[in-house]
Amino acid sequence: MVLDARFPTDLRVEKELTALASEYDVYIMCASDSPPSYSGPGFQLSSGPKSTKLSKGIRDLFLGLFNFDPIMFIKVSRMIKKIQPCAIHVHDLPQFNTIFKANKKNAQLILDMHENYPEATEIWFNWRKSKIIRLKNKLFNKFSRWKKFEQRACINADYVIAVVEEMKTKIITDHSINAEKIHVISNTESIQFARSFQNSSIQKVDEILTPNTFNLLYIGGIGPHRGLDDAIVGLGIFISKFSNNSVALHIVGGGNYDNIAHLQALVVKMNLERHVHFHKPIDFKLVSAVMQAADLNIIPHKSNGHCDNTIPHKLFQTMMSGSPVMVSSSPPLSRTIQSIDGGFVFKADDPNDFAEVLNQVIIQPEKRKEKATKAKAATISGTLNWEATSVDLKMLYRRILDQCTI
Repeated sequence: MVLDARFPTDLRVEKELTALASEYDVYIMCASDSPPSYSGPGFQLSSGPKSTKLSKGIRDLFLGLFNFDPIMFIKVSRMIKKIQPCAIHVHDLPQFNTIFKANKKNAQLILDMHENYPEATEIWFNWRKSKIIRLKNKLFNKFSRWKKFEQRACINADYVIAVVEEMKTKIITDHSINAEKIHVISNTESIQFARSFQNSSIQKVDEILTPNTFNLLYIGGIGPHRGLDDAIVGLGIFISKFSNNSVALHIVGGGNYDNIAHLQALVVKMNLERHVHFHKPIDFKLVSAVMQAADLNIIPHKSNGHCDNTIPHKLFQTMMSGSPVMVSSSPPLSRTIQSIDGGFVFKADDPNDFAEVLNQVIIQPEKRKEKATKAKAATISGTLNWEATSVDLKMLYRRILDQCTI
């Protein structure tokens, strides 16, 4: 596996790695400044390029200009020569071309597309104030260039992994790729996550949520595509329209300073300082307790080319919590929730509808409970969990390794 980041920092990578390591010897090349003590049965860490801002910035320039990372090329080439892998699993689009060129032993190449990368680059930097950052993005992250790169990568890969059916359909339509080449491995969560609710400390919950208040909770990254601006405006509309001041939105997570400042300025503009609270990221072990204690978890993602072709881990985590969830109408979110009648859906990019649906959620406690129960059952007793998803991943790898010629 090749990951251009520190490990462990990515839930998807960690879950896939653990599943495959139960049956195969797995090496994961990750940033050389990853925690050296982290290892597990069946897999070993291998030292890749550093993840420092300077190192990553220079390599990102090469990727933007040439779709090629010379430092990663050297590291991966040496590793391929040393272990002669049957398969190379590349995590996300940017490094694929580099690994493709380094693959002199003709190992099976798997492109794991975590998200719709070309369209994500058009959104990620929308709230950044630095002219240098905005210019860099405009020059080196052009949608048209990344789209062409995506097409070449999908053609050159032996297998492509997508996280949702919507992305699979998009790849087939945009690039005329054979459907049999593309496999959907979603961002479901392990049932083990649900068990952590029983062991979670409630101390952090008391520090975050507001007593005697209907608490809305968002946990995750903060950026322009997350729809938090719609949630903030929608909350203001709700308070004004329905004369309900006993509600609070808690935003737990990290992001670029500009992104957080943009939302904080919006809170001030809407006079919602008493109702919207920002919290730093919390330990993953505490996430379950906070989700479970919230009156309503929200995932207000925008509906666009990026969000409509991926799905967040936190959707399945929230469903496992047994706490009600409200999502936007971004297709992967709404499709998942509506297929099991497991939550509430508001029209994406529409603060007014956010307010209307929020009111329906608050005034219908029995319906909240009913939908939350269905969502939990679908993830614990049904197939919307990593235990079921990992079976699909293992079946794919048995097929891949049957073709191993090394």
